[in-house]
Amino acid sequence: YFYPLKGSSVEITYYYNTTDLSQVYNDAKDSVVVITGSVLQYTFFRQQYSTVQGSGFVYEYNEDMVVITNKHVVDEAENIVVTFSDGDGYPATVIGSDAYSDLAVLSVEAPIEEFQPLDITSSSTLQVGDPVVAIGSPFGLGGTMTTGIVSQLGRTIEDSVAGSFPIANIIQTSAEINPGNSGGPLLNYQGDVIG
Repeated sequence: YFYPLKGSSVEITYYYNTTDLSQVYNDAKDSVVVITGSVLQYTFFRQQYSTVQGSGFVYEYNEDMVVITNKHVVDEAENIVVTFSDGDGYPATVIGSDAYSDLAVLSVEAPIEEFQPLDITSSSTLQVGDPVVAIGSPFGLGGTMTTGIVSQLGRTIEDSVAGSFPIANIIQTSAEINPGNSGGPLLNYQGDVIG
């Protein structure tokens, strides 16, 4: 405890979190999707398909609805299916990707009412300590939210999962991220995608 000297004044500032995290989740949950696909793998004796799974989010680009995810989620995947929060799944096609940012863009053959796009905002004003929310499908459990802070900015990683490409300007976060979260959005407390 700190006790001020007699006759001195101390200014105390209290910070309250007035953000309703359940509202951030409710506003974003229908925009986050589960992505599955099959990847052909070769073993010494045979070839077999394995299932890949990750997350993604809906975005409106030039009046087209697309799904954004990580490239490593859909890299070499066949029979890609995007499943929305209502449980309906639709075939998807990779229409663009970039290994150096580990991003992929998908076109999904779904009715327009399935698409609830999120807004993307610049991450250039982020600071270490800013609160963040991650929504995704860790271990295939859709609609999972974790919270944390921006732990550091401008990191560069080279991850074998992402194809051994160096990926620059990474936002490091303390929000818990598990297998299956890949491709899901990192949001600020206003519900905008920042990463």
